[in-house]
Amino acid sequence: DQVYQTDKQLLDEYILNETGKIYTGNRKQINGKKWNFGQFEENILDCAMCLLDRYKLSWTVRGDPVKVTRKLSAITNSKDDEGVLVGKWSGSYDDGKSPLHWA
Repeated sequence: DQVYQTDKQLLDEYILNETGKIYTGNRKQINGKKWNFGQFEENILDCAMCLLDRYKLSWTVRGDPVKVTRKLSAITNSKDDEGVLVGKWSGSYDDGKSPLHWA
């Protein structure tokens, strides 16, 4: 498995932590924000599998973490393919909230 982690300390830090930090900014100004990753929330696995089924990712490819990640990224950021999210980065958010509000 390409992502198998033998080091328990790293496994706890990078995989099993429910919360942590995400980093934003650039190389001159890095900001850490507390984040709830939510990977253990109820129905998360079912939702991910439903998306992979809906967008026809074959079972033979689902063992490749790179291909699964790329597919989920395309699905969630896809306006044209009835995806989950539509990015709006114009700076005008009269009909909603700035992405910075929830990130």
